[in-house]
Amino acid sequence: MGVFLVWLSQSWRVWEKLVATLAGPTASVAIIILAAVASHGVIHGQALLGAPVLVTTFALIVPNTVVALWLLWRIREN
Repeated sequence: MGVFLVWLSQSWRVWEKLVATLAGPTASVAIIILAAVASHGVIHGQALLGAPVLVTTFALIVPNTVVALWLLWRIREN
């Protein structure tokens, strides 16, 4: 919903909208992949399908919060 509202708004430039759209999901996927690689991708002979709950929560909340704060800072700048 938030990405939809960002794209509807005329307050941000296109590159800012792209950053808002792609930064959160890209960072989340990167953090989960890094967690999988850090744990060697295999636990007891089974492929690692996900990161531990804490890492997954971090990956979903922190990047999106950073993007939201950045957009807020950019809009207050105008």
